[in-house]
Amino acid sequence: MSTAIEASDLAVFSEVPGLLRKLSSENVALLAKVAEYEKRKQAEEIVSDMDNKGLSDPDATWGEKVNALLESDTDLHVVKQATELAVSNFGFSRVSTGDDTLSTSDSFETFIQTGES
Repeated sequence: MSTAIEASDLAVFSEVPGLLRKLSSENVALLAKVAEYEKRKQAEEIVSDMDNKGLSDPDATWGEKVNALLESDTDLHVVKQATELAVSNFGFSRVSTGDDTLSTSDSFETFIQTGES
């Protein structure tokens, strides 16, 4: 009887290495999915913060902004810190020289390029 138990134990033990490899590869795949999810979530939070502060392209959709950020090789932690330090709703379009013939951004650009207002 002990021979039969030993034979079944050997059969089970022989399956262990394959099962461990399978579980290990599943764990690696799951870790990659979790990392991808967390990175997307962080990019979405950054884009939302940038939108709230007026720091992003108003012509691009929210999804385009998130995808662009994810496709870049930029460290998202650095982008997040820079966004947190940025002043809300700051824009050069608010600068005015009083010249009604030019838009404010054209006036500002002219001043920067020529030094004349």
